Amino acid sequence: MKEVIVLKSNVMGDGPSELGELLLQNFLSTFHYLHSLLETSKQETSEKLSTSTIILYNTAVLIALKHEEEEKNKFYEILEKLHSKGVEIILCATCVKYFDLENKILVGRISNMREIVEKMRSANKLITP
Repeated sequence: MKEVIVLKSNVMGDGPSELGELLLQNFLSTFHYLHSLLETSKQETSEKLSTSTIILYNTAVLIALKHEEEEKNKFYEILEKLHSKGVEIILCATCVKYFDLENKILVGRISNMREIVEKMRSANKLITP
């Protein structure tokens, strides 16, 4: 099954931003854990696990940023783990340009809206937390 997660914000929900960041970190960590379990179970049954995709647009592109030395990106570790497991991370080019982040992206790749729409249309499961 091909899953596509679409994140539109650097927080999850409408409450306090610190809580929203924590919720988004927990969501991505839980997704990583469940993805790893599925990957292990598919290997045991010799089935091929299709690659999942995470699409970042609007302020969600901010979670893929390089930060200054003293400020650690709270999302980098989990995004890098997901990426290393084969999860494709796509950032909206318009959003990256809007926030002037072209040289500050730490994980993922920048793409256009056409590919984003194609990924969303071809997904077996679309997740929008």
